[in-house]
Amino acid sequence: MSLDNDSVPDLTLSRRGFLCVLGSATLGTFVIPTLPGGTPASAEPPVRKLLTTPIRKISKKGVVQISWTEQTEQGVRTVTWMPSSPEELKEATLFYDRAHQVVPESPLERVTDWVKDLFAGTSRTPEEQQLLQAIIAAPGDEQPLLNYADWLTSQGNPHGEFIRLDCLLESLPPEDPQSAELNRRWSELYEQLEAKLMQPVERLGAGPELANGLVRVVEIESSKILPRKAKQLFDAAPLLRELFLVGNIDLKGVAQCPQMAQIESLQLSQCEATDEGLAAIFASPFFKSLTDLSLQGLPLSDELVEQLAQSPMARQLKRVNLDGCELTTAAIAALVKSPGWQQLEELGLGGNKLDDAALKLLAGCANLGHVRRLTLNELRPTAEGITALVQASFFPTLEVLDLSRSRLEDHDKIAPLGQVPQARLRELDLSASVDGNAFLTLLTQRPWLSHLQRLDLSLCEPLTADGIRQLVESPYLGDLTAIDFGYSKPGLNGVQLLVNCPRFAKLQRLELNDCALSADAVRLLLDADFADSLEKLNLRYNPIGDEGAMLLVRSQRLRKLRSLYLIGDDFQETTRQALEQRFGDALLM
Repeated sequence: MSLDNDSVPDLTLSRRGFLCVLGSATLGTFVIPTLPGGTPASAEPPVRKLLTTPIRKISKKGVVQISWTEQTEQGVRTVTWMPSSPEELKEATLFYDRAHQVVPESPLERVTDWVKDLFAGTSRTPEEQQLLQAIIAAPGDEQPLLNYADWLTSQGNPHGEFIRLDCLLESLPPEDPQSAELNRRWSELYEQLEAKLMQPVERLGAGPELANGLVRVVEIESSKILPRKAKQLFDAAPLLRELFLVGNIDLKGVAQCPQMAQIESLQLSQCEATDEGLAAIFASPFFKSLTDLSLQGLPLSDELVEQLAQSPMARQLKRVNLDGCELTTAAIAALVKSPGWQQLEELGLGGNKLDDAALKLLAGCANLGHVRRLTLNELRPTAEGITALVQASFFPTLEVLDLSRSRLEDHDKIAPLGQVPQARLRELDLSASVDGNAFLTLLTQRPWLSHLQRLDLSLCEPLTADGIRQLVESPYLGDLTAIDFGYSKPGLNGVQLLVNCPRFAKLQRLELNDCALSADAVRLLLDADFADSLEKLNLRYNPIGDEGAMLLVRSQRLRKLRSLYLIGDDFQETTRQALEQRFGDALLM
């Protein structure tokens, strides 16, 4: 379960015995961390309702961290458990294993799976197999998929219509007049086909997701599925292209599965990976179609990074996520010496606290000419490091740059950004990094501002009306579609400037959480030209009161709104009900 941006992991205070429940399964009683505020004593162990399967991460230094989310009377909370003694580690391991159902397999299970593997794939005709292989052989090409849909329709199978509908809806703008009727028909077909499409994968213990009207994505949390049931899995989902592996998975075994040849995306961020397992993945001869690899949050040694950099895989990857992998300067040196990366379009190196030396190595890499998205949040640079970055050969063609939480408050550190002669940046994230007013003064004098569509200056105080005036009066400002000024408190005058700027008429996302805004700000927003184009509006932690909430309810604007963020405790029950009735699933409280 993913949490919204306002969720913050809870600090644990003490531990006691709790009866733990995950979904409909009772895990047992465990001595786990309490939630902040404590839990009243009782004769029976209180129940804790887990919403997500626990994730375990082990740092390079051997520190174990187990995290999960659960439902409480105060809403969804995140708990992080870091065992501090051998006894506590034993309890944490038992809790984790029970949640992941890590139990010894019986001989009968092995025999049963062997029989199922023997007959896997025999239910499809040669013609259907040929059509499926054509789809696998042409990733990204929609025509083989539509040919398969036509064949299914010719067989009287409604799945063909479902595939065509799904492909059409993915390319259709939400405001298209056909959308409502097509979505209604899609829902009707989904209800009819859901069991047939999903149950074969669910019976194996995996979690399927649909794309293009087919099971293309599967999340696996059990070590019993891969590699042991690989044939059954790919028979149940023959067009599988994306794998999310969670928990204690045998990566060495996965690397030896020939079926991996059709996998395009491999997500290992929540996997309990060993160096040996990851090395096997990097060296596997089967991942020939892989273009997307995420190792986010896994502690990677310098040697392991070098193995990735020197692997054949590096020559074909288009997206690599190494955020929070505890990378050293030596690891960055190994990355930039790779003979690969010529296909790389997205590179995540955030959360690694890179310094000037690492930035200079990265800037000197000759093989990053196709990178369009670069994540470098939590940098620890000086002006010298930022200068090296903006002078890199790939910088002028970057489209998305994340420098959030990077300690760039000093003018000397942001000055190099003002010296960039040209850039194609469409998205720039400097949240919790800069002095908002100072940066806007610097930014708005650069011609490349005309390309910018999304700007994040949340947590960038001071950001006042004077700073926003610099932005809206800039001769270079293009049409921004997303702005995040959350926690920066631009004030009512700042909101007035945003509302009056004609170049914000196409604004789709506006984040103003915790900006001390009252109902008067809501009135201004509802009068703005962009009120008819907004898809996301975040007003959490603002004292808009029942008056402001009812202004939202009664407004004839906000027709395209898909997400409205408010805090439910701020309103009377009648106001809450009115909000729910007006905005339905778009309301997030």
